[in-house]
Amino acid sequence: SVFGRASVHQKQQWMTLAELKVERERLAALTGPPKEMARMRMKLELIVHEKINLAVAVFAFALVGVPLGIRVSRRETSANLGVAVLLALGYNFLMVMVGWLDRHPEYRPDLLLWLPNLIFLGLGAWLLYRIDRR
Repeated sequence: SVFGRASVHQKQQWMTLAELKVERERLAALTGPPKEMARMRMKLELIVHEKINLAVAVFAFALVGVPLGIRVSRRETSANLGVAVLLALGYNFLMVMVGWLDRHPEYRPDLLLWLPNLIFLGLGAWLLYRIDRR
């Protein structure tokens, strides 16, 4: 049933990485309609990648925040706050957009989930380079 699948998905959200590995092996052994099995596996992969991705996001935001914090002056405080809010909203929007692809495993949303972090790491590296040149 639909409610049964939703509760399994919610349980997977709270599993540790070791438990998710066991769940991955359990899903690999299951048989059923190929499309449905691919969706179930993709949802599990998204959860695994999301857990690791959120840990990396801390470093990505720090890498962007340090150069922005170096050039702070009193006049730019509200502008910097606006930039920070826009960056956080942009990151969240990208994560939600990738989450919408969980029903389409052919697009590999588990790998696309890393795109916001890669963008922020690249932006942070570029900002650090700009600060270093000045």
